[in-house]
Amino acid sequence: LDLRVLRGVTSIVQFAKAAGYTGASDYNIIGSVSCSYLDTPATTSSTIYKVQMASNANASLARINDNTQTSTLTLMEIR
Repeated sequence: LDLRVLRGVTSIVQFAKAAGYTGASDYNIIGSVSCSYLDTPATTSSTIYKVQMASNANASLARINDNTQTSTLTLMEIR
C-alpha cells in the first residue's frame, strides 16, 4: 500500500511505501494507520488537501475500508 498526502496536485508527504506488504498473492490487511504531518504552505489562500493510496504490488484491488469502517482526515489551522 502506497499512502501519501497531496496539497493540490503536489505530493507533500509519503507515509508508507509498502505498508502491509508480505509478498503473498492473497489479502494483505492492515488494521489501522495513524500519521501526522505539519505542513507550512506559506499562503493565506484556500488550500485543498487529499489522501491518495494505491497498491504497490500491481494488485487489481486496493481499498481503504469496507462498509463497516470509517476513514478520517483531520486538518488543523495553527496560527
